[in-house]
Amino acid sequence: ITVAPNPTATPGSNSPICVGGTLNLTSNASTSYTWTGPNAFTSNLQNPFINNVTAAAAGNYTLKITAPGGCTTQAITNVVINPLPTITVNSPSVCPGLGATLNAGGASTYTWLPPNVVGSSVTFTPATTTVYTVQATSALGCTSSATSTITINPTLTPLPGSNSPVCTGGSIALTVNAAASYTWTGPNAFTSNLQNPTITNASTLSAGNYTVKVTSALGCTSQAVVNVIVNPTPTISVGNPGPYCAGSAINLTVTAAASYTWTGPLAFTSNLQNPTIANSTTNMAGPYVVTVTAAGGCKSTGTVNVVVNSKPTP
Repeated sequence: ITVAPNPTATPGSNSPICVGGTLNLTSNASTSYTWTGPNAFTSNLQNPFINNVTAAAAGNYTLKITAPGGCTTQAITNVVINPLPTITVNSPSVCPGLGATLNAGGASTYTWLPPNVVGSSVTFTPATTTVYTVQATSALGCTSSATSTITINPTLTPLPGSNSPVCTGGSIALTVNAAASYTWTGPNAFTSNLQNPTITNASTLSAGNYTVKVTSALGCTSQAVVNVIVNPTPTISVGNPGPYCAGSAINLTVTAAASYTWTGPLAFTSNLQNPTIANSTTNMAGPYVVTVTAAGGCKSTGTVNVVVNSKPTP
């Protein structure tokens, strides 16, 4: 009678492992093997493996081995499947040129890619909308990843304009394309929050650069400048009202400017600076109006009331 010795079963594994990993079961050498375990697992391999394990793969795995003499024995190994961390991230929106802070939670350590920066809270300043990946590892050593996007909001391109050049005493009309809000600043302590403000009774102090800062509906700001020219209105002096005697020449005068337009009695017109009306008559008496235009296009009007006396009848 031969009494065969009982074999010794020595099951093992690479436990603990993380969800999604590969579970490797191991056994000492024998003639045959029978593995059973959670989630209806069975195998006749000495060292079976399970790819892409889930939490359902955790628990006791029983190994039954048969020795060359036909004797059997079994033993148990416990497998631990650790969960992957659930990562929380934010995805901020910012205006061009501004930094955005990305925050991650749900794990112990974090690495952001690109550009391989470590930390649960990191700040980036991308030029365009960029997607970042964070790889997070829990205290149990399991790693998962999540993505976060920094969105770069578009800015408006302000296109300011005006009715420049204008004359002193006129109105400056400033304009800009539509936005959510506006801030105008300019010469002579000018400020306005209107889209298209108007400056009445402009003076030469109103000339210069006007800056408009516009804000989009998403909160992004940009600014631009428009130059306004204010030309002075010419100061004129109209002279030689007379009195003249009938038959003498009427000499109208006005101080210098760039161009002239005279009108008067009897449909009188002239474009001379100092026109002369020869051989006057009494019906040529009355107001003579001159409009002078300066080099910048600004105009002034003056009037001289001419007196023409009739000659005495001897």
